[in-house]
Amino acid sequence: SDFINNFSVAMDLARTETKKKPALAEFFKARQTNSHDRLSFFGLMVKPVQRFPQFILFLQDLLHNIGHGHPERMALQLALTQLESLAELLNERKREAEQAQALKQIMRLVSAKMPASSQHKYLIRHDDVTQLEVNSCGMISKLKNRRLLLLNDQLVCVAVNSKEENVNSQPRLTYKWSCNINDVQVIESSGSPTLSRLLTPNGSLASTNSSGTSDSLCMEMSQLMHDYQVISRIHDLTHTLKGQYADVNADVTRNLLDNIQREIQRKDEQMAWLDSCCLQLAVRGKEETYTFQMCSQEARKEWITELRLARLA
Repeated sequence: SDFINNFSVAMDLARTETKKKPALAEFFKARQTNSHDRLSFFGLMVKPVQRFPQFILFLQDLLHNIGHGHPERMALQLALTQLESLAELLNERKREAEQAQALKQIMRLVSAKMPASSQHKYLIRHDDVTQLEVNSCGMISKLKNRRLLLLNDQLVCVAVNSKEENVNSQPRLTYKWSCNINDVQVIESSGSPTLSRLLTPNGSLASTNSSGTSDSLCMEMSQLMHDYQVISRIHDLTHTLKGQYADVNADVTRNLLDNIQREIQRKDEQMAWLDSCCLQLAVRGKEETYTFQMCSQEARKEWITELRLARLA
């Protein structure tokens, strides 16, 4: 099991070392030349991994070619079932080992030390999200880059400092908070802070500190609503004109209003889509609720499913 779990890491390490150390590469080449099967070091490493599935295929082939009344059929079927169960267990252990390794790699980027939890800790998934912060007036005042790390026993939130990178050009992460996954509750509420609350009732932008796609979308919506009000007043004034003008009349302004209205509707649909990507969390022991904008509705649904499965594990 340890061999399977560490197989990918061992192979990567061997490739790295052979590139860095010519003597090691020559040693592997000489051994391959002198061996009877001429298998390389990497070919030999793969052999044990390939052997197990070959046993399963061999038993499946035997069962396919013997009759249903054969006295050994039941024993072969039992052996096949046990091997398939063992293969599934090995795959699960390998997946957990890879997730634990992925967590170690991410934690190397975190500048602050994370509080300890269980020893058998591994990463289920990580998502780059935008945290929406609400001020005392109930308006979204800030958008912050965050990364949510969903572990098998904890939810960890870290800040993503894209301006600070390490030697591998990875953004520096700063630990913010963490909690047990059983203390996290997903809030399913239509009244949660959403992108639409960035706009005040008169159409002006409520936030001055936000940035990114959300800010751009809200700014465009704010400008469209402002222009609609201005053109509406101009449209009303065209009815008071005494003369006839080709470029300034009620039909021209009506067309402008229709175009702006269609654009407002399109932006509103985009904002509604972004709202549906918002994940709102309540954490036991904390008064504050956290709202995160994810990359898609599917990502939000998958995240919630992974959280529920982690609790059941």
